[in-house]
Amino acid sequence: MFDNILKSYLLIVRGFDGYTLLNKKDQLFGLKFASSKSVVSQITQKKGYLKMNQPQIQTCTLKLIFALYLVAIGLILSCGKNSIQEYRSANILKYVETDKARYDIGEPVKYCLEFNEPVQGKTLRIGYYYEGQRIAEKIISPKNTEFVEWTWQPPKKDYAGYLTEILLEKNHHIIDRMNIGVDVSSDWNAYPRYGFISKYPKLSDKEINSIIKKLNRFHINGLQFYDWHNTHHDPLKGTIQNPADTWQDIGNRTIHRSTIEKYIDTAHKHNMNTMAYNLLYGAWTSGFREGIRQEWGLYKDKNHQEPRRLNLPDSWADEIYFMNPADPKWKNCLFKNMSKVFQALDFDGWHVDQIGDLGILYDYDGDIVILRNTFTAFLNEAKDILKTRLVMNAVAQYGQEGIARASVEFLYAEVLNPVGSHHSSFDDLTDILSRNKSLSGKFNTVLAAYMDYENSLNPGKFNTPGILMTDAVIFAHGGAHLELGEHMLCHEYFPNSNLSMGPDLEEALIDYYDFFVAYQTLLRSPELQSGTMEISSDQYEVSKISKQGTIWTVCRRLENKDVIHLINFLNIISLNWRDPYGNRPEPVLQENILLQFSGSRKILSITLASPDYLHGSPVSIDFKQKDDITSINIPTLKYWDMLIVEYEN
Repeated sequence: MFDNILKSYLLIVRGFDGYTLLNKKDQLFGLKFASSKSVVSQITQKKGYLKMNQPQIQTCTLKLIFALYLVAIGLILSCGKNSIQEYRSANILKYVETDKARYDIGEPVKYCLEFNEPVQGKTLRIGYYYEGQRIAEKIISPKNTEFVEWTWQPPKKDYAGYLTEILLEKNHHIIDRMNIGVDVSSDWNAYPRYGFISKYPKLSDKEINSIIKKLNRFHINGLQFYDWHNTHHDPLKGTIQNPADTWQDIGNRTIHRSTIEKYIDTAHKHNMNTMAYNLLYGAWTSGFREGIRQEWGLYKDKNHQEPRRLNLPDSWADEIYFMNPADPKWKNCLFKNMSKVFQALDFDGWHVDQIGDLGILYDYDGDIVILRNTFTAFLNEAKDILKTRLVMNAVAQYGQEGIARASVEFLYAEVLNPVGSHHSSFDDLTDILSRNKSLSGKFNTVLAAYMDYENSLNPGKFNTPGILMTDAVIFAHGGAHLELGEHMLCHEYFPNSNLSMGPDLEEALIDYYDFFVAYQTLLRSPELQSGTMEISSDQYEVSKISKQGTIWTVCRRLENKDVIHLINFLNIISLNWRDPYGNRPEPVLQENILLQFSGSRKILSITLASPDYLHGSPVSIDFKQKDDITSINIPTLKYWDMLIVEYEN
């Protein structure tokens, strides 16, 4: 309690005298004391915090007495309440962004904050948080009426996520707030946030910058370039030295090379990886006139009379025949042609696609081919020959075991619905994530999971509650959701842009992706272990599994912390994650939720964070621990809350 009182006093001193109470060395907020010795004495002894002469010390002593009186009154009035900071937004802060989606260790973060109106006479208090704890602070007195820019040097810690909290204050009262996440990682593959590009008409620099800038705001750190190529068997039209300016893709769309190159260059400026999409076994009919051999193909019969192929609409350029990924001559041909791609275009890797389980297949000689058993060798050979990054799609999880044994960046699953209601429940999503974790132990998973699918053939809007609930479940279980590109994804044919985001969904998703980045170590760290905490409530049914009419709890453990996710299924009408017709209603906001959980370890603190509340800012939660039972009051639950329970070492 003394530390909290001291912090309140320091805030008052700062408010009266304008001092910045940050240690210049470690940039920690406030001061930490081992015992309640003389406050003024300790302050004067702490070099680098404050410099005061004797009159100032006397003045501060009087202020301390006054501050302690105010704090004591506040403690009496707020006894038993959560440390919840209420405010009414003045709608002055307009937009905040950083210059990159991911930062390498040692790189400074550059911020730009725009205003809706002049802010002279007001103060910006910038707080930087790691795993819910404030590690640094910056005070800015804006002078520019339209925007302000600043930089921050994050700690030199790899694979770390940070929350930047921006508070606009007037007369020491918060009148507006905005947050943004920061990812400091030496590689994208630990915490992938995969997006896509799917249309390549002639675009201006301004148009491309606008699209990449928007994806950067969602911290998308990798892009799949869907159907960018000429033919599947020979993706680059022209030569390495003189590639064609345009070509027709399988859908007879005109593809402009200049657009691809501008997208790649602009993405790289924001530290996004770019992945060239292509099948591992696709050849057009025209390929058989260009050196592709029928002996390399896959067949439905032992006598190679029925080649396995993908029938496409009559208006499209061609059909796609499936080649045998185990055939050495096919691999040599495809790898040679993919090598041309990486020499001519500055892609960072290959997004390897497949169609899924194709049933019983034979090679040209009549031998059975178990397709999934070919993936590991194919990928490892591609890695050795092409020296590039690889991601492979496991359609409906087909072949994921072999993919997980190969040299890939992370695991990727297109969650199609091949049989009835399979892969449509929330449990199906979490089972995929759990299964993939057990396969590799090191790879995170990206899910290509298409929302509002039954509405995708006609123009319309995405249903915000459906998107947020599915993202909450995926993110809470450590997965990522491929959903953002030039438009939001609603269909397996990525150029389908019939459905669009409304302003409410876009605003909410910014909070969700900021949260996803800021707390990524607590959500996606490979060191996370399943927790066994027993949680109960006298008010609500609490469940460890997804169940209607309950608060679904998911527990994880990381070092000296327990991470508890609360997902609001109290009023949910369906456990189908797809929300296929876009009719999931908004969940009913729950307040003052009394929970209990057991555990003998002494708790140091409990912190609440939610993308649905205060833009993800951490909030201290009061608790009572007695006889191995801890009681807490959760102030608010909309879609998803996360509790960080930190124990004494």
